[in-house]
Amino acid sequence: MKSTTLDFERFTAAIKQFHTSESDSLEFYSSLLTEMDKRKLLDENFISQMSDHDKTIQRLSELLILKYCTRSIDTEIYSEKAGPDIIFKFAERTVNIEIVTPLIVTQEKTFLRQYGFSLDGGPTAPTSIEAFKPKTESLHERITSTLTSKCKVYDRYLQEKKVSPSDVNIICINIGFIQDEDLIDFQHIRYLFEKQAGIHVDIDEDKNASFSVLDLDLHVRKSTGVEFITSYFDNMQHPHIDGVWIISCNEKSLNTIRNTYDLFKNVMYKNVNSKIDDTMLTKLRINTPQLDYFADHIRKHGTLPR
Repeated sequence: MKSTTLDFERFTAAIKQFHTSESDSLEFYSSLLTEMDKRKLLDENFISQMSDHDKTIQRLSELLILKYCTRSIDTEIYSEKAGPDIIFKFAERTVNIEIVTPLIVTQEKTFLRQYGFSLDGGPTAPTSIEAFKPKTESLHERITSTLTSKCKVYDRYLQEKKVSPSDVNIICINIGFIQDEDLIDFQHIRYLFEKQAGIHVDIDEDKNASFSVLDLDLHVRKSTGVEFITSYFDNMQHPHIDGVWIISCNEKSLNTIRNTYDLFKNVMYKNVNSKIDDTMLTKLRINTPQLDYFADHIRKHGTLPR
């Protein structure tokens, strides 16, 4: 893309109106804007499209993920008009990344335990404070809806030959702008893409126990009451998507998330027949889900691990 004429006044006005007026954040995003413009990674409408809350946050999220990638990938990163947000070459394949940033998630009341110490150094009795956290069902619904919309975008890219069937196609879902994102049950998100391992115990007439693993689909219920099956990758529902990159990234976490081992806040869920190269994930410092060793032992041996 061509370098654009940057309207910083309009850019910062949108951030102030729809996100934050903190001077450090405004300076931070302005520096990202300047850098990505110099790299020719911004389309000509980048700032003008920051016309409401959702579009502004989406643009800020794009700047963050662009910065994340440019810190790790040695080869040229580029973008194309009416094409994927991020494109680069790795291991002789073209890697395409589409970025989406879900925002509106229903909050539910919870209670957080607090612990403290008295002036003499002894522990005080724990207390609880009322708080609100993103409701898991609402978060799952939001992630699945954004995933579906981006799968359709890749369908169009394939039809228009903007991407190739041999490319690595990734959807990056940045949940770092969701209210109270630190209270999200990040680990449970994996079952939107993978089946859950249920442990079945069978006891015979002689009271001998045997164990097996049942692979269970995650069902998500919409606010309308409609229920649908996910576990998308194990169910081969989106074969043209190689992986979904779940990351919780905002201006406060960008400089730490790559260097902090937080498995579920920065993880790539790979499709069954994914073309994603593991060395690319190492280069990008993106985690992959750990094997469930408890369930795996039962699959192999039919017994509980000792």
